[in-house]
Formats: sequence, C-alpha cells, structure tokens
Amino acid sequence: MRLSNCCTNNILRIKPNIFPLATIFAFLFSSPSLADQAESFAQPEEYPRFRKTFSEAYWFYEAPASFRAPDYAPDGARVTVNEFRARTGFPFYRDQSFLATVGARVQWDQFFFSGIPFENIDTWNIGIPLFVSWKIDESWRIAAGFTPGIYSDLERISWKDFGAAGNLFAAYSWAPGQSVSGGLVYSRIFGEERLFPALGLVLHPGKDWELRLIFPQPAIRYSPVPGFNLVAGMTPAGGQWNITNPIDEDGAECDFTFKGYRAGVGVELALGRHLVLSLDGGFSFERDYEVENENEDILDTRANETFGFRVGLLLVR
Repeated sequence: MRLSNCCTNNILRIKPNIFPLATIFAFLFSSPSLADQAESFAQPEEYPRFRKTFSEAYWFYEAPASFRAPDYAPDGARVTVNEFRARTGFPFYRDQSFLATVGARVQWDQFFFSGIPFENIDTWNIGIPLFVSWKIDESWRIAAGFTPGIYSDLERISWKDFGAAGNLFAAYSWAPGQSVSGGLVYSRIFGEERLFPALGLVLHPGKDWELRLIFPQPAIRYSPVPGFNLVAGMTPAGGQWNITNPIDEDGAECDFTFKGYRAGVGVELALGRHLVLSLDGGFSFERDYEVENENEDILDTRANETFGFRVGLLLVR
C-alpha cells in the first residue's frame, strides 16, 4: 500500500550521507495505493521531484481476510491481495517557471478468493501520465495531471476497458515550507469514477517535520537524521475494472469494484544519492468487493479488517 505520495514526494530533501543507517529495517503500510491504487495524484508541492527523471516500483501484500455477508460469501470465504506497481516519468520541457513531464505506469493486482464460486481475478491498469506545473510567482503555483489508460483484466479488450484520471491544483505559499492547496480530482480512488475536491495545508512546524493535512490523503513525515524519514498516513484505496465474467466466460462483461481505506506507518531510507527504499505496514478497513453486470450481482460483500505491508524503490536520476 502506498501512503498517497507522502512516502516519495520529496526525495530531493533526503540527503545521501546515511550509509551507517543501511541496516535499519521497519514495518510499514501505505496506500497500495493498493492504492495509489488506489491512484495517487500529483500536487503542486511535488514540483521539485518531477524536475528529474524518476522510476519507482512497489510490491504490496494484503493478508487473507474473511468476508462478512453470507448471501454472497459463505462462512470461510476469504480474499488475499497482491499488488505490483511501477511508474516512470521524465521532463520533456522545463525552465525556471514551467515544467512538463510524460511517463508510463503499470499496476497489476491479484485478488485470490477462496470459498466462493471463482478463485481469483487479475486486474491491470496501464496508463500514460502527463504532468504540468506553472510557477506564477513566488507565492502561487498551478499544476495539472492527466492519465489516459486501460482498466481491465486484459482477457478481452473493449471500449469499456478504457478510462482516464486527472487533477487540477493551485497552491499558495505564504512562507517557506507553508502552503495551502486546493483543486479537483477525477479518479477511481473511491472505487468508482468520480470527481471530488481535494483541499488542505502543507506545513513545516519544524525543520524535521512535514504535515500534509490534505483531504483525502493526509500524511506526516518526520526526518530525525539526514536520509531517514518516518512517515504515517491514511488514504482511500479503491479501484474499478472491466473484467470477463468470472463464472461464465461467455457471459456479459462485469464491473469489478473494490472500495476501502488504508492507514499505516513506514520508513524511507536513502541508499545513496539517487535511490530510496520504502517500507510500510498497517491496516486495511471498510473494504467492499462488488462484481456485477446489467443482469446480475455476482459478488457484493464486505471483507473484515486485515493488515498489509509494502516494499518499494524510488530512483531519481
């Protein structure tokens, strides 16, 4: 799971002189994004990170959780989740006030079911993220992102498999390290395509602290020593895909919807000048699973709370 962008947004703040810390290991959990999924979204404060070519890859594991609703999932039915996520981006235009980047992202989710009529569902999200940022003056910045892509199990491709995510943000900074930002996001992070507002504050109450009090992905970062960050946060962790009917392959295509939230803590450890290791652990809760088409509801149930962890690497060149 991936705590929104909180675990990797500001890699340029991490100093490389931390080799004595290379033996540090910790649990964590972040937004996985299943999340990000859950899909995360770029905000104006991330401008420094996107000024360089970057690549990141994450593996997320969510432990087996039992289902609650006996009508759709009898006693003993469970689900386990694996998620693999990779993204890269590079700036194709930049100057002192304007930045434009393009990249690629792939997310592969494996939902392993037991005790119900079908065993597993594999979903894919493949997209091309575009990001622009304009620094109007010393106080104001505007940023926007757009990611067309495929949301599918890739068994059969149709027009229903295609979709997009996007956002538009403005940020005002009244002092170094202190800003307020707001905007609109179009995403499946809540489990279905929807437009929602995002608003909040980014504060640095001390030189070692960062508070991202932003709905819907609040996060906190503490940097006790150079090259080592402690992070905590919460995020919606939903998604929606067009899939082949898991019971009848010749039947009508289905919408597979996952809704939920994740919260946890983690660490970021710089492994040199360009590489950062992320480790998180925490809990998933309020998790709903739905598989349906215009003819029937195949699955509609809630899973109990469970724990998960994520391991990831971020490379900035």
